[in-house]
Amino acid sequence: LFSLHGVDVPRCHCDFTEEDKNHFLLECPLYAAIRRVMLFSLLDVTDEINCTVLYGNSNLSFESNILSFTAVHLYIEASGRFDQW
Repeated sequence: LFSLHGVDVPRCHCDFTEEDKNHFLLECPLYAAIRRVMLFSLLDVTDEINCTVLYGNSNLSFESNILSFTAVHLYIEASGRFDQW
């Protein structure tokens, strides 16, 4: 949100120094429960979780990438992190 000028400082609500995409999607303790749901959904599609979550996966079929995108989208929606936008 900081890079999009949505917040004044890059610090995460969990007090991590910088909330970047890796932190938000893969590390932030505030979203651990919903992250597990996303990761379990992705395990049905690929074992390259980190890469798939952040960038998609050119080794997967179009349908598998859609399933991956959907899992990540549901995670973002469930986090409520971008509700103010």
